[in-house]
Amino acid sequence: MAKVCITDAVPEAGLDELRAAGHEIRSWTGEQPPTRAELLAQVSGADAVLSVLTDGVDREFLDAAGPQLKVVANIAAGFNNIDLELCKQRGIVATTTPGVLFDSTADTAFGLLLMVHTVALSHHLHARPRHPGDADRPHRRGSDRHRHGPAMQGVRYADRLRERASDEGARTQRTGGRRPADR
Repeated sequence: MAKVCITDAVPEAGLDELRAAGHEIRSWTGEQPPTRAELLAQVSGADAVLSVLTDGVDREFLDAAGPQLKVVANIAAGFNNIDLELCKQRGIVATTTPGVLFDSTADTAFGLLLMVHTVALSHHLHARPRHPGDADRPHRRGSDRHRHGPAMQGVRYADRLRERASDEGARTQRTGGRRPADR
């Protein structure tokens, strides 16, 4: 069976499935991520590598792994850390985990949206007219965020963000972009 190198912590359930299938698992167990030298030593002789975004999968990495390497599975939303052209030249399949960060990004964005709304409300209350005629000054005019809802662009992240806002009772509106076929 295959020698699988895992360069950072992953859920044990996934490792159990690989072991049950008869694969040899070499997993990083350190408290901190491996240094570059430790990473290169760990991937040596691997048939498959489960990498993370901070692992630079370049010529040095692929040379250290050896010619038997068949796949680099990246636990990240993209390939920024992988030399795709070199992998292609060597016949190594590079994969990613699309959508892995949609929920986390939406959670963070929703938290930031709530923080911005709170600050905006505070400033709105501070800017309320105190004297006759103050409301006519442009910088004193506010807007009702609850009635209009925030305008959100983007597609996948905005979909997740809209779900969270709906769960909180907020009304949202889609303002453009294409809805992806792969939800």
